[in-house]
Amino acid sequence: IAFGSAVMGDVLQEPDRELNMMPSMSFSEGSHDADIEIIGLSKTYSTSELVEISVQVSNSHFDCGDLYVTIYSGKDVVTQGGFFEQCFTERNELIPIGEKFSKVIDTAGSYKIVA
Repeated sequence: IAFGSAVMGDVLQEPDRELNMMPSMSFSEGSHDADIEIIGLSKTYSTSELVEISVQVSNSHFDCGDLYVTIYSGKDVVTQGGFFEQCFTERNELIPIGEKFSKVIDTAGSYKIVA
């Protein structure tokens, strides 16, 4: 199963995965798909504060694969993290395993995060 492609395709159809960043950077999160959830996203960030998240997948059909986390401004990619060969259902772990998605967004604006 191509986990990264399937997850990206599913999540890209969910418009409420937006991060609304103003000078005080307020964030919102949500998902129509209970199988894929972004964990650790705060409601507010100051500029240059780290955005650190994990992803929880509760669908047993996705057990191993690549994880891509992308932050967009409009249609432009601001930053992206790739985590390869993530096998998580055996231990019911959050992904990325043994790593962190940790990025700094230092420009106020409206952003969308996709995992």
